[in-house]
Amino acid sequence: MPLLHPTDGVDQISDFSRQEGDKIVLVTQGFTGLNPNNFQASQFTLGRRAKDGDDRLVYHRRSGSLFYDADGRGGAAQVKIATLDNKPGLGANDFQIVASPIAAAPVLSPF
Repeated sequence: MPLLHPTDGVDQISDFSRQEGDKIVLVTQGFTGLNPNNFQASQFTLGRRAKDGDDRLVYHRRSGSLFYDADGRGGAAQVKIATLDNKPGLGANDFQIVASPIAAAPVLSPF
């Protein structure tokens, strides 16, 4: 099952479906500020860039682009980690943060 990691380049997700139970799985290694079983809705935002220092995941629906931002509105640039081809609506509940790929085994993936 493919899992997103910030150094893996931009993943292409062709048919993400919340209705089918899909989740975007992120392995904490490499994602500073994201902790398994403690992902807060305040760490996700919609738009082109982080709005405050807590934002770690940024989704721009018009383009389908998903970004990771290690320091929110700090000086570090955000990194594009995925393009969702069908440009679905996303919310914080559409993500699963895991410590290792093994922890994600029961999750169905849209990949």
